Amino acid sequence: MESSKNIIYTVLSVVGICLFVLWFVGYWVSYMVVNRIEKLTKNMRYMDMEHLEVTVKSNSEDEIGILINSFDKLIVKIKTLIQEVYKNEILKRKYEMKALQAQINPHFLYNSLSLINWKAIKSGEDEISEMAQLLSTFYRTSLNKGSSAITVENELNNTEAYIKIQAMMHNYSFNVDFDIDDKVKEYYMINLLLQPLVENAICHGIDQKRNHKGQLRLSAKQEGTDIIFNVEDNGIGMEPEMCEKILTTKTKGYGVKNVYDRMKLIYGENCELKFTSVQNEKTVAIMRIPAETDKDKFNE
Repeated sequence: MESSKNIIYTVLSVVGICLFVLWFVGYWVSYMVVNRIEKLTKNMRYMDMEHLEVTVKSNSEDEIGILINSFDKLIVKIKTLIQEVYKNEILKRKYEMKALQAQINPHFLYNSLSLINWKAIKSGEDEISEMAQLLSTFYRTSLNKGSSAITVENELNNTEAYIKIQAMMHNYSFNVDFDIDDKVKEYYMINLLLQPLVENAICHGIDQKRNHKGQLRLSAKQEGTDIIFNVEDNGIGMEPEMCEKILTTKTKGYGVKNVYDRMKLIYGENCELKFTSVQNEKTVAIMRIPAETDKDKFNE
């Protein structure tokens, strides 16, 4: 009996050790498999069109590793296709703009405005004369001889002409303040970036607030290798959600989304457009672009 007890204890110890080793190996194998699946599942659950990033990596050649790597390749392919569609859409907009520019005979337009201006001066209609001159300046810089590259100075002149036209149409119901650093005027940028932001500020900000005189402020300054433009109005403001949504919302005409899309197409990640707002107080459009000295870069 004494000998058999020793044998029983030894067997039970060996069985216990085996069970522990079996449990440990099973747990480790299960963890190695399930943990990767859980990470992949979590990654897939939180993925959307704005966050197409695979955070799970695997160097294993087993079934789970193949699944993770295949998912990674799939996301890379989706991102490539999205970029192609995105660029094609922007190119479509670009060609539509060029087609519109080609349809307008600039000489006919300028001659007509010049005639209107001459007749207005002859009749003593100074306001009509000013409007004709402003329209001539606006369309000359907007068409820009079919080129997408323009000096910052001409872009500002174009925007100023548009603001003055709007002021006349609004019976001077809002004031305008310009704060322009002369150093930025010598650089080049793509045209028609500022005017839609000003139009948005007037139509959706100042025009919607009737209880006091409107105030529009346009500023431009250089910070390091970038140019910062601010378009500020004292209109009705926007909710924080709308400040983000406005960059992706399609509107009639040439809106903020088109400005943002063109910026991203030309400047890539080296640019920024964002809106900050306080409801019933103000809205500020902040645009950052590189200070570019080579105009040929935009006509490639």
